[in-house]
Amino acid sequence: MNKIKPAGECYGRWHYGEPDEKSPPSLPLSIAWSGWTDVATALKESEQLSAGMSGDRYIAFGGGDVAGSFNPCCVDAVTRAIQSGILKDYGYDGVCYCLQEGAAGLSDALEASFSIARQNGFKVLVSCIPPFSFVDANKLMSSLLASDNIDIFSPQLYESWFEPYNTYSVVEGDYDFQHCNAKFVVDLTYPELYREAKQFFSDKGREPEGYILR
Repeated sequence: MNKIKPAGECYGRWHYGEPDEKSPPSLPLSIAWSGWTDVATALKESEQLSAGMSGDRYIAFGGGDVAGSFNPCCVDAVTRAIQSGILKDYGYDGVCYCLQEGAAGLSDALEASFSIARQNGFKVLVSCIPPFSFVDANKLMSSLLASDNIDIFSPQLYESWFEPYNTYSVVEGDYDFQHCNAKFVVDLTYPELYREAKQFFSDKGREPEGYILR
């Protein structure tokens, strides 16, 4: 499968590691991913990715290990960074909350952070693997789907970065995708998998509006 040449409904792509000169041009959004919730480290690790980014530029906080795990202090630090203006100084237009692991009881703090981000002129993207490694995953997921402060909600249809198939077990909980208030955009490893993902969510009452390419 060709990961570089996306199909027509590609909404954006993740950027990680070395700058990718083969990234398709003129996508609506780009996400700089470092895997960190620590603000200073995420900014430093993401800085080298800026050359390959296009469209609205998002910085991601979070990931799938200890460095990317959320807790109340991490959420507060991201919120303070939003308010301080440093993310604007680095040229970012949006904030991506990559929710894969974290402590329980973060729903209210995250919702407040989303609201503050939008008040400060940022777009908000939530990328997540439900059911994620949160003790109260169902409560958090319900809060995310009902939020009025998320611009794009993007479930990740993979467990690793490179499997050539969609992993639907990560979204098969009892979640009301039909009434998600945000733009619904799936997160894929390969563009060829979009048609199948579109049908999967259409059967659940919510057809995706495009995909983000890992």
